[in-house]
Parts: sequence; structure tokens; C-alpha cells
Amino acid sequence: MKAPLPKRFYKEVGIGTGGDGLTIELDGRPLKTPAKRILSLPTHAAAELVASEWRAQAGVIDPGTMPVTRLVNSAIDGVEA
Repeated sequence: MKAPLPKRFYKEVGIGTGGDGLTIELDGRPLKTPAKRILSLPTHAAAELVASEWRAQAGVIDPGTMPVTRLVNSAIDGVEA
């Protein structure tokens, strides 16, 4: 049996600066990876791809519909460390 997906808890998705580059912000707070690192991207185009995935989430947050976010999380948590 699958665990229920978390409900969308944020109203706005934005792009900010912080860490080593651009961050994705949910209601003004920086998005973090599963390992609690700030999700930081080097280019505006990459940040916009991730932000658009988060904007597209409707009632629930479905990681299966966010391949770029999953790839970035894996790179930051698994490779960068």
C-alpha cells in the first residue's frame, strides 16, 4: 500500500539567491533537499525548471511529476557531498 502524498502547503514559488547560487523559495523560504541541504542551482534557467515543477503541483506534491527536482536532489545529496 502506498503512503498518501503530502498536501501542497505553499501558495507562492519564487527564485531567490543564497548559498552558491539561486534557490527555489516556497512562500519566501528556501527549498531543501531530503538531506536538509538548501537546494541551490547555478543558472536561472535551471532554477526556473525546478520552480515550474513546484508551481505545477495542484492539491498534493507528487515527486513522480518532478524529474528535474529529483535529479537536483540526487546531485546535491549524493554527489556533491
